Amino acid sequence: MSLATDVRELQRLLDSLRHAGNRQYKTQLRYVHDALTKSPRFRAVFEVLAAETAGFEVDDWVQKRVLEARQTCHEWPEQENQKLRVLRRLLEVGAIQENLNPTAVGRQFEYSDSLDDWAQAFTRHVVAPLIAYLEASLNDGQDVPHKLERMRRQVEWFEQEKLYEQFRADTGRGEALYDRRVREFLFAEGIDYPYSGPTSPSGRADVVGGLDGDDPLVCEIKLYDAGDYGVPYLRQGVVQALRYARDYGKAVAHLVVFNVSDERIQLPSDEPTSVTPPRLQVEGVTLFMVVVQAKPLPPASKDRNRQVREIQRDQLAPPTDG
Repeated sequence: MSLATDVRELQRLLDSLRHAGNRQYKTQLRYVHDALTKSPRFRAVFEVLAAETAGFEVDDWVQKRVLEARQTCHEWPEQENQKLRVLRRLLEVGAIQENLNPTAVGRQFEYSDSLDDWAQAFTRHVVAPLIAYLEASLNDGQDVPHKLERMRRQVEWFEQEKLYEQFRADTGRGEALYDRRVREFLFAEGIDYPYSGPTSPSGRADVVGGLDGDDPLVCEIKLYDAGDYGVPYLRQGVVQALRYARDYGKAVAHLVVFNVSDERIQLPSDEPTSVTPPRLQVEGVTLFMVVVQAKPLPPASKDRNRQVREIQRDQLAPPTDG
């Protein structure tokens, strides 16, 4: 589904919510929540938001400052991204928690005796700002984990053999070949300045986009061949990406691994295996990781005897103090 289609559907649901009275409100809110949950683009934006506010106790704030508030809610967290985490959580619990009526939450924002007014207060103060943030983030290319997943699929489905032939013809420049493909894809997806190799205090990142603005993208590109470019080489990529993120003051970084080996590899994650892409959280930085199967292999359904190499967290992540 295209970005424009996703956004139009979300606006349609928001319009329906604005016309819902108290009795229909929770059902309509659940439709909005379902749309946010099912869209990979929207999920990616919220995952980055959660990474940027990893130290913020959102559930504690929601419970004590909103749900248990004895008077109208008149304050928000110090940082805007923390406020957005609160809004996302309020929408979620209002939609899915059976014993919580979003209309009652709306009462915290509105001086009124009307249940319908309270419902629409929830729309104005919670849902509408959150959707406006989503649209702005998508226009600014802040759904990078989703973009990199699309890049993975495009390479594996349509470009794998061609790129691998080019890699085999000049393996010494293989990493530069795949680095260029990532930058081309990100540029086509709206990342205006996917530079290769800009200098930071820690060295050179493979891809840092948006350096002319205040929100740079940090993305490290690495090969994996199960030999010289093995797990220790991937660990170097993890360490470098984390360093670059700190140099640029970023809470989020990305690692793209092009697997040119005969192995299938599985990277570790600090989230359940059902949550994709895998990610590591190290000293305030969340590193999203994508593996692209660059070498053509038989389909997994016809290649069941091939072992999957499960790389462990301590093989990639640097040790933390304490």
